[in-house]
Amino acid sequence: MSNNQAGTNFGKPVVSTTKETPEFIEDLPDNCPPDDAQNPEEQYVLRLVSGTDITSEDFFSHAKLGKERPENCCSCKWSSCSVFALPKGNHRTIAHMKLPKLRDRKFAAKLKVFPQSGLVKESKSKNGHLDFWMFSTFNPIDHIEAVVAL
Repeated sequence: MSNNQAGTNFGKPVVSTTKETPEFIEDLPDNCPPDDAQNPEEQYVLRLVSGTDITSEDFFSHAKLGKERPENCCSCKWSSCSVFALPKGNHRTIAHMKLPKLRDRKFAAKLKVFPQSGLVKESKSKNGHLDFWMFSTFNPIDHIEAVVAL
């Protein structure tokens, strides 16, 4: 029998050098997430929600909800889940509640994220807002620590 059997190279396992593209929880546009998106550090983030009875839909992007995208917003950002990093983005949740489209969101879900959760990109304003593209293996409902009134 040869030392070069299927799956081996001279008795050593063959290691794949191809980089696998992760699957995301939502269908994303081409070139999304952007190349500069990164795996998040283990941390807590806040997601504005309407009430204390949280469902998967509370973590859907505007794109998945079928909302019309404004011209000044790229389709990739529109396909992300907006969250706020703690403590930097804590004050931003109150400010965002005043926006007409978010007035009904009077609660925040405290969500634990980690590198295997997905990819994030901080907004250019450095205000704690993160665009979050979740991996298909991440269920946000399983990682909610608390839901608090704002």
